Amino acid sequence: MMQTLSDQEMTERVIALLAKILKIEPNQINPQTSLTKELEIDSLTIVRLDLLIQSQLGLALSADKLENIDTVEDLVKALKEHGQPVTQQE
Repeated sequence: MMQTLSDQEMTERVIALLAKILKIEPNQINPQTSLTKELEIDSLTIVRLDLLIQSQLGLALSADKLENIDTVEDLVKALKEHGQPVTQQE
């Protein structure tokens, strides 16, 4: 059973994952940071982020939900509202 993370915990985890993918310090990212404008994330990086979120947080977002995300805060909100639990393959 997956634990439910608070908004703050989810935000911190997403920021840590973004920092890991982009090879930057987590303190360079905040909830209002724009993924596309400020972090210059492209569609391939979004897919990498989605896969990392699936493996680390156990949540998946549909492609149409991913397309409409601008900020870190939007991503966290989408994960909390629309994230689908990932079933683990044995």
